[in-house]
Amino acid sequence: MEMIIQAATIIAAFAAVHERVLELMRNWLVKRWKVLSEEQFDRRNMMFAVGLALVTHANLLELFTTVTRDGVPTLLFFEHYMAWGEVLADWKGKANSFDALPFGRLLGNLLRDALGCTLMGFATAFGAKFWHDAIKGIASFREKARSIAQIADLRSQTPAAPNSTATRVHEPVRVETSSDSESQARSSGSK
Repeated sequence: MEMIIQAATIIAAFAAVHERVLELMRNWLVKRWKVLSEEQFDRRNMMFAVGLALVTHANLLELFTTVTRDGVPTLLFFEHYMAWGEVLADWKGKANSFDALPFGRLLGNLLRDALGCTLMGFATAFGAKFWHDAIKGIASFREKARSIAQIADLRSQTPAAPNSTATRVHEPVRVETSSDSESQARSSGSK
C-alpha cells in the first residue's frame, strides 16, 4: 500500500510539472508565436506529456522497481530520473553482462524504458488534481483498513463474557393459530 501511495505521489508531482510546462508552451506556441490554435494545442496534450516523460526519463515501471544501493533500498526511478547518462551506462552494463545477443538486450532495455515513459506520460495527462484525489482516497482506505484491523485485534484479545442465554436450554415455541384456539375452545366446552 505504501508503494502505491508513493508512486501516486510521484505521478502527481510529475503531473503538476507537466501542467506548468504546458502553460509555458501554451503561452509561447499559442499566444505569442501563434504556431498552434488552442484546439490544436489541446489535442496534443497527450503527446506533450509523453514527450516530457521521455525527455526527463520519467519511467512509470521504475516506480515499482526497488534496488538496494549501499544497503539502503530505493526506487530505481530516483536513480534514473533526469539522468540519461546513467541510464545508458546501465543499459550498456546489462548488455555486456550477457555474452549472447548484447544488441537484443540493449533493444529490450530501450523498449522497456520507452514503454515506461509512455505510460508515465499517459498517467500524467490525467492531471495533478486527479492524482491528488486518488492519493486522498487511497490514504483514507488505508486508515479505515488499519482501524478495522485494530478493532479485530482488540476483539480477539478480550475474552468473551459468559452469556446467560448460552447455557439456557430453549424449548420450542408453539405458535398458536386461530384454528388451534377454536379447536381448544370446542374441546374445553365439550367436557
